[in-house]
Amino acid sequence: MARKTFILLVALAFMSVPFYMGCAKKQVTQETNPTPAQTSTPAPGSTTQPGATSTPGSAPAPASGTTSTPTQAPAQTIKTADVFDLSTIYFDYDQSDLKAETLKNLEKKAEWLKKNPSAVVGIEGHCDERGTNEYNLALGDSRANAAKSYLRSLGIPAEKIHTISYGEERPADAGHSEAAWAKNRRAEFYLVK
Repeated sequence: MARKTFILLVALAFMSVPFYMGCAKKQVTQETNPTPAQTSTPAPGSTTQPGATSTPGSAPAPASGTTSTPTQAPAQTIKTADVFDLSTIYFDYDQSDLKAETLKNLEKKAEWLKKNPSAVVGIEGHCDERGTNEYNLALGDSRANAAKSYLRSLGIPAEKIHTISYGEERPADAGHSEAAWAKNRRAEFYLVK
């Protein structure tokens, strides 16, 4: 009986060897942020894969674990001049009319949006603390929609512009002076995608 048990244990041990050999241990790698000395700015017009590093005068190295095929489009490098202008526009007290400097600001935003047709912009309308909550929400909405209407008149489709009003709920300046209130009468912009 002991011999049968021994043979059975040996057989089980041999049968389990393929199982253990097939289960390789998972290697854990820690991602680190490269130091400025490890990376360089790509030359204008060049493309790099995320995580890739290169040295001046050499072709960019592919990121580890990535492969490139001829049908795969290279990643595009965004130039600083091609970044959406997030600058805020301001309004006079109790007004949603667009000022002359605001129109120029919105025209620059529209130019960028035309060059980047997949982009969607959000506009937040804000007010100062004077007035009721309901009134300020309506005024913030009117300010955001005034900016949206002008962008639409410049050829930006309505579905590419989202608006929201925060009224007085998110002040840029918590002060209670005319200078603080002037900073709070505004419309802010952000990219949705």
